[in-house]
Amino acid sequence: MPPIAFVAALRRAFETISSQIPEARVETLPTGATPTSSRQISSEGIALIKRFEGCARRRADGMVEAYPDPGTGGAPWTIGWGATGHGIGPGTIWTQQQCDYRLLQDIARHAHEVELALAGAPTSQHEFDALVSFH
Repeated sequence: MPPIAFVAALRRAFETISSQIPEARVETLPTGATPTSSRQISSEGIALIKRFEGCARRRADGMVEAYPDPGTGGAPWTIGWGATGHGIGPGTIWTQQQCDYRLLQDIARHAHEVELALAGAPTSQHEFDALVSFH
């Protein structure tokens, strides 16, 4: 399938899924909670995310520093594999291990949310990986 057709198909799928999920179904996790999901992203899915996201702003000493949003010149500040949020701003510096750990936490949360949105709809591993990556 050509990339443009694939994106259009994904968009239609998201629109269909979104229209079928009542607001009451949306679940949020308590702060600091780790989501659990019976579906897991594959190693190929993680590699895909890493390829598109990149681990930017690596310093000569091997540490990774936060950088401002290119569009705003400020918030949201980003670090590692695309992590944003509380505690990430000017002067934030992480090890590669911290960047990798945060990526796995984010992927687990996104996989859980995608699984909820799918509501049992069958998807292949590649489709699930793409949806988590897209999320």
